[in-house]
Amino acid sequence: HIPSHSFPTRRSSDLFLLVTEMYPAQLNPVKKIEKRLLKIFPAACIPLVILMTFGIIRRISDYGISEDRIYVFAINIYFYIIIAILLINKIKCKFRYLAIVFCAMLFVLMTGPFNATKITRGIWIDSIKATLAEEGYTKFPLNAQDTKSFLNTIDDKSPIVYSRVHILQNRSKKELAEFFETD
Repeated sequence: HIPSHSFPTRRSSDLFLLVTEMYPAQLNPVKKIEKRLLKIFPAACIPLVILMTFGIIRRISDYGISEDRIYVFAINIYFYIIIAILLINKIKCKFRYLAIVFCAMLFVLMTGPFNATKITRGIWIDSIKATLAEEGYTKFPLNAQDTKSFLNTIDDKSPIVYSRVHILQNRSKKELAEFFETD
């Protein structure tokens, strides 16, 4: 059984290895099938990357944002950049640009204000606040009885928020301490 989070990483590494393997064909002045394939392959991938974009947007609109969906969306943007770099003839040392863009995206997603973990936590905490307000809770932190009542209520009404509460609780109880009484 392959973990679900490894699938996007596997696909990006496959594309990265293909580009790495085919890069020497660009340097060879003799026309070979590899050189033609290096021009056709990126153009042939455009419809697949567009379908991937629609799939990601659909998944986010159905189930909300998560760290994995942010990473998959970043990989999707990276695929567009790979295709653009490979299709532009004027760019020399294409492999260098691919590596620079990859490192820059990885740096942005792991640190700073666009950190995927921070974005996800912020959105999840806001959705928990909104659900608490909808259910009429205004005094925080909730006592044990109110917490149990709230969780039983949202289990049926809003399973996404319910799962977010449990995921945040398993990661770190301090994030939920402002809303719920902790043990």
